[in-house]
Amino acid sequence: MDEALQKVGAGLYGNNGCSSSSIKPFGSLVVLRFEEMLEWEEWVCCGVEFPCLKKLYIKKCPKLKGDIPKHFSYLTKLEISECGQLVTCHPLSTTSPLLNTWRSRNVKIFQLFEMGLPPMLETLEIQGCPILESLPEGMMQNNTTLQSLSIMHCNSLRSLPSINSLKTLLIEWCEKLELSLAEDMTHNHYASLTTLYIGISCDSLTSFPLAFFTKLETLDIWGCTNLESLYIPDGFHHVDLTSLQSLYIYYCANLVSFPQGGLPTPNLRSLLISSSKKLRSLPQGMHTLLTSLQHLHISNCPEIDSFPEGGLPSNLSSLHIWNCNKTCGLPDGVGLANASLS
Repeated sequence: MDEALQKVGAGLYGNNGCSSSSIKPFGSLVVLRFEEMLEWEEWVCCGVEFPCLKKLYIKKCPKLKGDIPKHFSYLTKLEISECGQLVTCHPLSTTSPLLNTWRSRNVKIFQLFEMGLPPMLETLEIQGCPILESLPEGMMQNNTTLQSLSIMHCNSLRSLPSINSLKTLLIEWCEKLELSLAEDMTHNHYASLTTLYIGISCDSLTSFPLAFFTKLETLDIWGCTNLESLYIPDGFHHVDLTSLQSLYIYYCANLVSFPQGGLPTPNLRSLLISSSKKLRSLPQGMHTLLTSLQHLHISNCPEIDSFPEGGLPSNLSSLHIWNCNKTCGLPDGVGLANASLS
């Protein structure tokens, strides 16, 4: 597209009478992409309905104003990024009922989800929307398919709705967000999660109830400065977290403890603990509870002064320990014949 183009309208559609013309432009168009149109300010749709359009991309159009057209009945994928003056208002559930993937970056969002998500939506990504304070509880009223939610750089966001179908949740740079972590399994809105990523977010999060996430395969927490512990709530010590395979915790300056009695994660393969300067000890019972552990990385944890009683798991294939000044040599008899040590 021409970088100097200011208006997309009748000229692009090949008629001057817009909707009164018998010409039906773009009747077979499936993919439409606008990118780096630096002077583009206005998109006038003139009643054109794009009957076959399935994918729409609008990227790096900083002067584009108003809202995008709403004649995309068969759209399945919509991505809008770096369009700081664009305002999206049309409810997605009515304008694009077949939408499967929505991604936005640096776009102002108003009333987009008030009437609920499209029933087929599986992936929702919102990045760089500082005015967004909440996602409405009712947005899931017509949707049972949402599996992936990513929220990044939304500094005013305070709450998320209950999303029982969610498999992947990524939260980054949302410091005010308060995760509603239930006190019992009957009200656990994140029970289906398999991947959870929290980075520099959720300042109110001081403890993480690991046992509530029985299907979790990957847990990645970084830069949560108020997080103090991972714990197993009372009454849940019998729970084995057999799905968890990767656990990464780094730049959590106030982390001081793991669950009492150790991590009940027999299938955990990778454990990374880094830059947690108040942490004094590794999880208990690693040699018996973490029998599948293959990769262990510990760095910038200056207060860890010893290995757990019983030593480390015998199946380790790689062990990395760096800048843990109080940690003396490896314990005797840990069975690291196959491990690559550093």
